[in-house]
Amino acid sequence: ITGFELALKCKSGKLTLRRVPLSLNEVVHAAVDTSRAMALKHGVELVEMLEEELPQLMLDEVKMRQVVVNLLVNAIKFSPERGTVKVRTRRDTSYVMIEVMDQGPGILPEETVHIFELFGQGLRGLDRKTGGLGIGLHLVKRISELHGAHVGVNSQPGNGSTFWVRLPLTL
Repeated sequence: ITGFELALKCKSGKLTLRRVPLSLNEVVHAAVDTSRAMALKHGVELVEMLEEELPQLMLDEVKMRQVVVNLLVNAIKFSPERGTVKVRTRRDTSYVMIEVMDQGPGILPEETVHIFELFGQGLRGLDRKTGGLGIGLHLVKRISELHGAHVGVNSQPGNGSTFWVRLPLTL
């Protein structure tokens, strides 16, 4: 299934989850492994900062790994050569957080409103180096929401971005 087909399934409400108890750290580590070749190609270092002893969550492994891969791919695309992309997991009261931090150009406040929409690329999306179809972050949002999660971004132009997914401990 392509990203576009997955986006259409999300939009039509036909996407279903196959949840099983999983270690979020194992899902994140698998996503980092999947993204490593792209990071090497772009001269970007991937750093994992995974909090130990997180509780297992009811997740669809394939779809949640896709969420993290999409966040990592975006972070790699927007990071400078010899930059670092960090992915962190941590517990935050009744939630578990996934955070992907880059050293890219950051995002203007007026762009953050639209980047999670279908085809809602930021203004830099028209740039050949970082362009795409504008479906990756939409998929991140929709798949995360199906898991009962919230997504967002903290960013300032010139200071990189931190994309986050906040998953509830129970549903």
